[in-house]
Amino acid sequence: MGRFITSEALGEPLSFSAQGFYQSFITSKLDLENNSTQNPLSIDHDDVRTIGFNLDLGIARQIDIVTLHDLSSAPSMYGLKLQVFGEMSNKSKKGDSSISLVYLFGASERTESDEDYFLFLPVSDRVEIELKNKVSEIGVIAGHRVYGKSLISTKVTTIQQLG
Repeated sequence: MGRFITSEALGEPLSFSAQGFYQSFITSKLDLENNSTQNPLSIDHDDVRTIGFNLDLGIARQIDIVTLHDLSSAPSMYGLKLQVFGEMSNKSKKGDSSISLVYLFGASERTESDEDYFLFLPVSDRVEIELKNKVSEIGVIAGHRVYGKSLISTKVTTIQQLG
């Protein structure tokens, strides 16, 4: 999932920012044959593409509500960003640095079935899997504005799968 969260808060209550993204990646699959999770992991070399968007809403001078939406199977993420150092984006200029803390949470559910692949199997032999995904993420983002509109940033996070 694209996580293009900057290190700068918007700097004004009720201000907002929207970003779209496109990304391409390779996926892997775990074969659950014989009800085992010990089967080898296979890499799917099909190029997977996804699009999504991020929305930020300023709720205080240094605090933004952050939302990340990937239009594939990844859960949408919602959270807060607190800028603890540097100028906000509405006042930032070349040479400014900034640091923010971010907390995000997301959940998704979907059901997958082998029905599309094994149409001629008896109903009792078909497999249906319910996938529930809950994720939380905590991170630190540091950035440096190299030009008026160009911000280079890096993020260190810990992501935890919940329940």
